[in-house]
Amino acid sequence: TGKTVGWKVVHLGIAKVLNSKYDFVKALILKSYQEIYRGDLITGIFPMMYDVGPVRNEVDIVGTLVDFHAPTRFAGQLQYVYIDRGRVNGLKAGNRFLIQRRGDGLWYGKPKKLKLMRKFPWERLGEVMVVAVFEENSLGVVTQSIKELIRGDRLWMKKGY
Repeated sequence: TGKTVGWKVVHLGIAKVLNSKYDFVKALILKSYQEIYRGDLITGIFPMMYDVGPVRNEVDIVGTLVDFHAPTRFAGQLQYVYIDRGRVNGLKAGNRFLIQRRGDGLWYGKPKKLKLMRKFPWERLGEVMVVAVFEENSLGVVTQSIKELIRGDRLWMKKGY
């Protein structure tokens, strides 16, 4: 829809704040994953690792794969993806979505063919497990994938799965 659903956060490293007097912060960089520049944001609200196991889904939810964490055109197994459903929809860490798409791959996303696309059955392409839940969206990891995933793929969280 073009609506903003959130912001991507890239972890650049780990720092220990030594002093935060005045309007400046002095920190010791303990570990860096990428270049860290003056002016980069410091926060303590995100864990560096997620230890999540699958949990039984308590509700039926249909969502959308809105973006990938990596700057790529497609996603696949073991990649992080963003989902447009969150805590307000009843999601919990460990919930699993089935990734679905319908069509024959040739007409996907072409508006003139959408009516015809509705005649195709939903096919399962893989599975996403939610690892971090936010208010209106969440972060998931693709645990299974048989095809490349694209933005806009349908996600179905089946109750009892």
